[in-house]
Amino acid sequence: KQRKAANAAIECINCGVCYAACDVVRWNDDYLGPAALNRAWSLVNDVRHNRKQDTIAAAMGAGGCGNCHSQGNCMTACPIGLSPTRSIAGLKQMSLMSLMGKRDA
Repeated sequence: KQRKAANAAIECINCGVCYAACDVVRWNDDYLGPAALNRAWSLVNDVRHNRKQDTIAAAMGAGGCGNCHSQGNCMTACPIGLSPTRSIAGLKQMSLMSLMGKRDA
């Protein structure tokens, strides 16, 4: 289940087009951006990653996933058709579960 969640996100080619297309990046200098958050999503769903809680904490930080407005510009711009918006939504859900004390949700 975890691997399936990360399968699409892990195909990112790190071109930065999603970052350039993101409206939030333009006005929020602290925002990590869709590429970094997509990578975080890949990591937290990789069973080999042994710092899952640290990654979730970083994604929940001031420049993290809570800043995404889910406009989807990153998804539209992605040259290989990935959805950083979906990855960020997953991080938002995982962050909420973490805050509620459900570490493996």
